[in-house]
Amino acid sequence: MEMVKVSIVIPVWNCLDFTRMCLDALYRTLLVEDVPFEVIVIDNGSSDGTQEFFKSCSYRALHVLRNPENLGFARACNQGASVSKGQYLLFLNNDTEPRANWLTPLIRVLDRDARVAAVGSKLLFPDGTVQHAGIVMVDHQPLRDPLLAYHIYRRWGASHPAVNECRTYQAVTAACVLVRRSAFEAVGGFDEGYWNGYEDVDLCFKLREKGWLIVYEPKSVLIHYESQSGPERFRRVRDNVERLHRKWLGKVLPDFIVDAEGRTLVTPGNQIRLYVSPGEQPLTSLIMLTRNNLAYTKLCLESIRKHTREPYEVIVVDNGSTDGTTEYLRSQPDVRLIENGYNLGFALGNNRGLREARGTYIVFLNNDVVVTEDWLTRLLACAQSEPTVGIVGPRSNYVAGVQLVPNIPYGNDLRAMELFAQAWSLEHAGQWEQVPRVVGFCMLVRREVVERIGGFDSRFGLGNFEDDDFCLRAQIAGFTVRIAHDVFVHHFGSKTFQSERIDYRRLMEENWEIFKKKWNLPPDAPMEKGYIPASLVAQTFDRSRDFIPLTFPPLPLDNPKEEKYLAVFTPEVLRWFLLRFTARDPVTLVLYHPSESAFESVRRVIKSMGFGDEEIPDILLYPGELPAPRVPELVAAVDTVLYNDRNVLFLPWAVYLGKKVVKVPENA
Repeated sequence: MEMVKVSIVIPVWNCLDFTRMCLDALYRTLLVEDVPFEVIVIDNGSSDGTQEFFKSCSYRALHVLRNPENLGFARACNQGASVSKGQYLLFLNNDTEPRANWLTPLIRVLDRDARVAAVGSKLLFPDGTVQHAGIVMVDHQPLRDPLLAYHIYRRWGASHPAVNECRTYQAVTAACVLVRRSAFEAVGGFDEGYWNGYEDVDLCFKLREKGWLIVYEPKSVLIHYESQSGPERFRRVRDNVERLHRKWLGKVLPDFIVDAEGRTLVTPGNQIRLYVSPGEQPLTSLIMLTRNNLAYTKLCLESIRKHTREPYEVIVVDNGSTDGTTEYLRSQPDVRLIENGYNLGFALGNNRGLREARGTYIVFLNNDVVVTEDWLTRLLACAQSEPTVGIVGPRSNYVAGVQLVPNIPYGNDLRAMELFAQAWSLEHAGQWEQVPRVVGFCMLVRREVVERIGGFDSRFGLGNFEDDDFCLRAQIAGFTVRIAHDVFVHHFGSKTFQSERIDYRRLMEENWEIFKKKWNLPPDAPMEKGYIPASLVAQTFDRSRDFIPLTFPPLPLDNPKEEKYLAVFTPEVLRWFLLRFTARDPVTLVLYHPSESAFESVRRVIKSMGFGDEEIPDILLYPGELPAPRVPELVAAVDTVLYNDRNVLFLPWAVYLGKKVVKVPENA
């Protein structure tokens, strides 16, 4: 005998035409969905021919219970549940008309996530507008109802992005709700003290009180003709409200407040969240650069922990902090710390983190950003909306261009900022826009983008225009860039530049010159007027220009010994090496000296120290000009880089590639 997956419980009281329509649609759709089911109809004393209809109909797996009088929705549903056999209970109004593939999405949520007790459908009026997309609780001051259940997005268009987000709410309607049997029984089913109203809200509250989630699944769609049972439906409204208040006031917090002036405000207790099924989302790597400013780093990490539900890893690349940042980060078990001991700048610092990242998605995140509720969920939703979306950025209070939200109302109050962000996300839910660039302070990138174009271009140094360059290369490679308007994060802004006393304007101007040269812009093009992205992204992908490698093959060396050193020639560096090693040591010094007199310069130092040819260790002179792309390859070929304050050509790449570095004193 086939096990019953879903028991569909339908209470009816008259309205035979709706019952017939509901059952016809129900069986028509379920035969296609191939779900083992049974249908249990509880007739609450109908007198319009309903009883005769069920005696003559031939629907399979249909069971009919008859009450001599109308016992109400809650009692009838409990009766049906008590005789049911299914793993899940589906409570369904008889004035609904299921659409194709309506049940499977509900089952999928409960099958995949044991945290969920109940999942509700998207219900539409016959005209196609929304009847139910989740229930929110409102402290409605003009109506003097501190716990009003309200259907959010009622009468909105069915295709609006906000309506089509899978979310958790405090309640969903029982006009169509799938409930886990074990959870239903654990809370004692519907409270029969309600009469055709609020018993579904009460059930959801009881389930949530036990720690379960209530989910709205917009992929499940039905038509709901609503309240077709006549005035009987509303005869105990006041009693229902009073009962709900007695049981739940002070326990359940409202999601919104409608104040005396009619303004709708998000509350601190707001429970509306995007829903993410466990295992549904891949790993996201969050890469953060630090250079001092420990207080901001702590705020950023705290906000990530508080507001990120998807699988993630945090990789912090420290660019030589001296304020206790590294000591703090070493003590954080959820942080993978890479200590550079040197300021590699934005591009190389992030690239070093990118080399270690394991995620399917990567977020480059400044350490002076505070993320907010559902920030990553919404960024990922935007990125996953189409396979060509490669880069996504949020809105913020401190950012250039169209990402800016001007005139923010919360000042420096971060708690008020969180409420603002919640309201902003609900108001702009699902609103995305394709743009030519987003700023790198908070940038989500698809792994395929990195595989195609590599990392940031290190020629931009400490920062500015490397994010423009990255976005341009991604678009040339066939990806699109989007702003997720429904994500707001707080950005303190330029804290590293300020604390390091870097001349931000001068740095921008220098990097603008680099950017112009790289992208063949007119030399006299002013920074204030910017550039026209469309003309640049129309180019054909050129790997030599558009791919920035993260790893480098070692440059072949001419028969080096076991341990290899690299340095730019200075007399001090060469003397340091000669005083420490002899011809018998298994070492080679690769000496970079792009000069016609390279050999003479080296000989002069050796002679001044009184060494004969047979005494000096192995020295491999590199007298030619080394092209910029070959510099990291030369560093990759050695074990140790020597440097002093006068020449740090190889130092950034040595740090980036994790080589040992030795600073040679000026008086060596």
